[in-house]
Amino acid sequence: MRRPPEREVLLDVLADGDPASGDEALFEPGSYLNYQRYGGAELDAPAYLAAEVAFHGRALAVLQGDAPWADPELIRLAAILKIDHPPHHDVRPPRIAEVLVPDEVFSDIVEDLVPDYAVLTERITGDDRPATVPVVGALAFVPMTADSRRPIDWWCEEEDDRALVRAARVVDASPPGLFRDGVPLLPYPERFVPTGLDQNPAPAGVYVGRPYLIASGWAWSTCVRLPRVPTLAAVSRRLGLELWQHRRTERRASVEDCLRARPEVFYRACFEASG
Repeated sequence: MRRPPEREVLLDVLADGDPASGDEALFEPGSYLNYQRYGGAELDAPAYLAAEVAFHGRALAVLQGDAPWADPELIRLAAILKIDHPPHHDVRPPRIAEVLVPDEVFSDIVEDLVPDYAVLTERITGDDRPATVPVVGALAFVPMTADSRRPIDWWCEEEDDRALVRAARVVDASPPGLFRDGVPLLPYPERFVPTGLDQNPAPAGVYVGRPYLIASGWAWSTCVRLPRVPTLAAVSRRLGLELWQHRRTERRASVEDCLRARPEVFYRACFEASG
């Protein structure tokens, strides 16, 4: 396993927030039961909810650029909520897809199920750049409703249990990463790092995408190209804050669990940090 970034790297730099993070404005309660089971018993339910509301407010201040990433109150509340332990990576092996899933499949899912998808691509890119097939396809894995339903969930439930659906679920389980010519630029579990790229070449350039295994080796999904290598510390601190948010529901969550749950945050952070 590649060494994860230290907490000081995740939350150490003054920044301009995340200007396209409007979908984070709504407060969603975490799990008090999970806090009791894996965090502690210091807070009763009302005190726990109050701490979550306060944490959410400080997190919004950071995302809006009104507070630094190393905001002392945010860090204090994260400790109270027991979500500030060091990040760790997924230890499960990657699954193998039966067939290749072209980006057009995921793009078509979004176009069929989300009529206003063109205005939602900002959640991936942070701006109004063109809605390319990989960008639209990446939206298939993004929560679109209040109950965190995603287009890929709707589609998989409506389709028969066939090879393409099973392969799409493998892509869904493969966390996105930041790559240059197939080499990860941020800590990434070794078992998910593509190998044998001389036989199955990786896309060239800098991009965010999902490598996944098929019978013949590694394939790539929803690779969205970046203009340049982003500032890695900026991406890490944004992902670190999102991991804290994700841990309010599941304190055992790995970095990859967070990437699977909120891939748009990672895509957007990479775009914003690449200028």
